[in-house]
Amino acid sequence: LLCNWLAGGVVMQVSLLCFNLLPAYPLDGGRVLASALLMRGLPAQRAARWTCYVAAPIACAVSALGVYSVVTGGSNGILTLFVGAWMATQVLVVWQLQAAGRA
Repeated sequence: LLCNWLAGGVVMQVSLLCFNLLPAYPLDGGRVLASALLMRGLPAQRAARWTCYVAAPIACAVSALGVYSVVTGGSNGILTLFVGAWMATQVLVVWQLQAAGRA
């Protein structure tokens, strides 16, 4: 029983690690992408724009997965939907900042 519980915890942590490394901006992977673009010499505004180009489809995919999970009655569908919406909102904020020249 204890081994099953520990194995479940390890699987959950590895899953969270993999999700957090997606190159969508509010996640760590998105911050790594933005930093890598800046280190390659892109101006901040272009780096922010490219980060949004990469993050927006990922946010839409996470939101679509949440909708699918809610419709099919899967577990944690509403949470996945909210996470996708949060990601999309953050991408929109970064897009607006870069459009205003403040990114």
